[in-house]
Amino acid sequence: PLLLIALVAFAFVRATAAGAEEASSLGVERSITISDYALVTVNDKFNFKNNGNEPLSSLTVGFPREFADLLKDVSAKDSDGVTLRVDRDVDPSSPIYWLRLTFSKDVKPNEEYRFNSKMLFAGLVSFNDPGFTFKFAPHPTLQSRAEFSNVTIVLPADAQVTVPPNSTFIPEKVEGKPVVFNSSRPLKPLTDTIFSFNYTSGTQRMIRCEWAERKITFDP
Repeated sequence: PLLLIALVAFAFVRATAAGAEEASSLGVERSITISDYALVTVNDKFNFKNNGNEPLSSLTVGFPREFADLLKDVSAKDSDGVTLRVDRDVDPSSPIYWLRLTFSKDVKPNEEYRFNSKMLFAGLVSFNDPGFTFKFAPHPTLQSRAEFSNVTIVLPADAQVTVPPNSTFIPEKVEGKPVVFNSSRPLKPLTDTIFSFNYTSGTQRMIRCEWAERKITFDP
């Protein structure tokens, strides 16, 4: 009986995901930039289309929970420059840290909607003598299938990159800057793959605040 229940539950999840795929189509362009001071900015550009029969008002996107404490800021805007509401950790029981991005308007059937989100992380880069290691989920985790997800990781200008053997991630130069590129077509629902690589850089700096003190003075 327990096995039967598990199979039924699995089938229900698969059916739900398939229904979500049919209701919308999505393409993602992700740019991950590692600053000279090891702060990491993750910019996602979403091209969303409502293929269903009902208006849609939000998209839920996430990353593995192990990186949640490293997220310092998140924001989102649509193509008209309107700031979108972002709800954090909408399912605390999940191994995925989910963010709900609420659109500035309901997206009607057959309507397209473009928006982008920005996340700032500290701690995705670590020392690995004689260089550094970057570790994160390169593609966003989504609850439905995306037609494609392209990710470009931009490193400090003098970085020398070493990717794991047989990796599908490609080191190259774009406008003179070292980048690591990968594309997933399609991006499957609930993709949560973590990727890491090593690099050396003479300009990379690591800053850690051991303690801070604030003094507030009130005038009499």
